[in-house]
Amino acid sequence: MNDFLKFFDEARGLEHLHLNISYSKTLDYIVQVWKMGCARDGGNIVICDVQDCDLSYCLAKAEVLLKEWLIRARGGY
Repeated sequence: MNDFLKFFDEARGLEHLHLNISYSKTLDYIVQVWKMGCARDGGNIVICDVQDCDLSYCLAKAEVLLKEWLIRARGGY
């Protein structure tokens, strides 16, 4: 988890990103990353919205999706 949070903190310095990590016994773990108010219609850009019963998998998938988005949006990370 620390590795993901360190990477997110670095990415947050490049872009104004928001993060939500939550857990409930009915929904398992959820990791969401978004950029607020930057879509063409003025809405949010959802970078990732991952849900799974394994926290490590959620964080790894979120990191991959965030890296892919940074490559598309900024040309790298």
